[in-house]
Amino acid sequence: MRAPGQQRDADRERRATGARADSTELRSAREPAHGVDAVMALQRSVGNQAVTTMLAGERRAEAVHRNPVVQRAPNTRSAAKAAENAEVSGAATPAQVAAPDPVLTATVEAEGDEGLCGNFARRRRWKVANPVRGVIIQRVTRRFDVEKHDGDGVWTPLSGSALDDYVKDPNATVNAGDTAYWELWTVGPKGGFGQDGSLDTFALTSLIPAGDQVEDSTRGRFTMHGEARFYPTDVHPGALGFARRNVASAGGLFSRPDDPAADLQRNGVTAVGAAVTFGVTSSWNSASGQALSEDHPEGAWSTVVP
Repeated sequence: MRAPGQQRDADRERRATGARADSTELRSAREPAHGVDAVMALQRSVGNQAVTTMLAGERRAEAVHRNPVVQRAPNTRSAAKAAENAEVSGAATPAQVAAPDPVLTATVEAEGDEGLCGNFARRRRWKVANPVRGVIIQRVTRRFDVEKHDGDGVWTPLSGSALDDYVKDPNATVNAGDTAYWELWTVGPKGGFGQDGSLDTFALTSLIPAGDQVEDSTRGRFTMHGEARFYPTDVHPGALGFARRNVASAGGLFSRPDDPAADLQRNGVTAVGAAVTFGVTSSWNSASGQALSEDHPEGAWSTVVP
């Protein structure tokens, strides 16, 4: 039998030894266990559930260690550098790229008409690619180099109102005084042409005094030329100085006899794209001896270019 002091020392030593054993088992539970014997020892000491929980924790820790999840901040530096480079080089960013400008074209129809003593017709169709609302304005010039036969081989120049009066057919008009004018077509936002349509016609009536008088009537040349531009605008043609039937040779189109440049500038209307031009020349000679025949008076028949 031990003395009381010796018994107390023995008790303290047993408690310290038990604490060290418990600590060792807990450390073993926290550290990875890679062998079957080690797992079985842990199961006997701390139980199956504790071992299962420990192993699951080890797997999660190992996965995180092998494949760490990194939260990356937005690369604002790269975006700022790209914008800086675009500014230095003058390149536009996608938000700054403008829509393409409208493009005006005109297609000549395959079939034209020719007749006696200057008579002809040529037709074109307007089209606006990349359309926006606007107007087509065409400057038209016409030149008459015409002579009439006065008998005995004498030919006299004929122009202006005298040429208008020379043509007697009530259904034919020459409008020889219309040597320069401007005509206008309106274009919708989708490229439509409304009531005026897209047709543009270059034409001249027969320059003869009566329907059956051809030989020894007139000879000469007629030239018609057009130059057109497209103007994006919401401004009404009236504000640009155009009115329907203002110029007889323009028919029912909006037209005016003088240059609209000042009205366009005042309304801030500017053309875009290249000008579209077109020209036609008709020539003829109804003089006797010019291979005239009753069925087909070749000399009086109009030669039209193009």
